[in-house]
Amino acid sequence: MYTTSAEMKHIRLRLHTVHGNVSVYFLSVFLLAVTVCAAFAAMMQQRFASILFLEKAQKYQIAEMQVIQALKCALCTDTVSISSSENTIFDMELASGTAYATISWPVREAMTIVYDEQTGRVFDFHAERMDADS
Repeated sequence: MYTTSAEMKHIRLRLHTVHGNVSVYFLSVFLLAVTVCAAFAAMMQQRFASILFLEKAQKYQIAEMQVIQALKCALCTDTVSISSSENTIFDMELASGTAYATISWPVREAMTIVYDEQTGRVFDFHAERMDADS
């Protein structure tokens, strides 16, 4: 099939109309906007997940600090049994130089605390989270 030069000119003019160029510009701007919005949404999702993780880590840290403070207080007053603190419910057993604590609220955690019996100084502690999602 032969096409005449007039038909070729007509096809070229039809492909290079103003409406086609506007559509291509609109499509490229639209794709750019969608890409920027998707990148922003992904960034915000990661930021939200980080905030939730930090909030949970802070709950654990506060509970651990309250248990350690209760242990220090018990060592100063020679108390044998400790069962709870301000906002934390836990059970603690004291052994020679080691305390074993089980936190039941607001987070579930088991702690082993190494301390000096004479000075009441806490040397180290190890915490093990008992939550299913940790």
